[in-house]
Amino acid sequence: MNFGLTKTQQLFQQMIREFAEKEVKPLAAEVDDT
Repeated sequence: MNFGLTKTQQLFQQMIREFAEKEVKPLAAEVDDT
């Protein structure tokens, strides 16, 4: 059995990671300060 991610899943994971780094992380820092 292959339990690894497919190429499509890997690309999706990378896209989500990049989105989180650019969009979510800065907002999280702002929320943490309040």
